[in-house]
Amino acid sequence: MSLLSLKKNTGNDPDLQAEYVTLHAEIIKNRRLELKMTTSEVAKAVCLSRTMIESIENGSQTGFYSPIVKFTAVKRVASFLGIPAEDHTNQN
Repeated sequence: MSLLSLKKNTGNDPDLQAEYVTLHAEIIKNRRLELKMTTSEVAKAVCLSRTMIESIENGSQTGFYSPIVKFTAVKRVASFLGIPAEDHTNQN
């Protein structure tokens, strides 16, 4: 399933949300590096901790109370970094 499909169809399905989070880890890290931002700068901008940003990028659950909280954080970070949904389908 493409990221664009996942973004539109995750709903309340924990498995699809987990897949969305996993697929975004590398995209988020690459975009942050492209923008020459530190994890601390991104964290401050989106009101998360540096550890949470690192956890998102590394695929770890550390720092999050639940998978749904991480899913919400990933969406917030992706939006802040300007990751357009249509670009997700071409990422491997």
